[in-house]
Amino acid sequence: MDDTSLQEYIQEFVQTLGISIDAVEIVTTGAHTMFNIRTADSKQLIGPHGDHLRSLNYLIRRSVEKKTGEKDSKFMIDVNGYQHKHIQSIEQKAKLLADRVRTFKSSAAMTPMSAYERMIVHSLFSEDSEIATESEGVGKARHIVLRYAQ
Repeated sequence: MDDTSLQEYIQEFVQTLGISIDAVEIVTTGAHTMFNIRTADSKQLIGPHGDHLRSLNYLIRRSVEKKTGEKDSKFMIDVNGYQHKHIQSIEQKAKLLADRVRTFKSSAAMTPMSAYERMIVHSLFSEDSEIATESEGVGKARHIVLRYAQ
């Protein structure tokens, strides 16, 4: 499904939920295309701690995969830039923690995060020769440990 068709599908899907939308913007970020929904009803779509937004992402991705027959859709849904700000916050925390790991030549654990958030941190340090990243833990307690690699 091309981006324009996907944009229209997302708009219809969310409007079916009874939520009015101002626009659905297409933002390309690295390997993923992000569809940012602009709405005054952001609280309903985001939910507590982004729970509704994660569910919305899951439902729309699975719906698109079923409709198109494709597996592993590479797009994300955002609402009023919430996800973008959250990712920037995670990157900032990871960089700060990495500086501490470099300074003290030790390791440090981040707080538990989703698979997508962990992937962001892993890719952030993928070409850093001094910092190695590992995922540890199980389920909702899964987190990243930053280790000094030299």
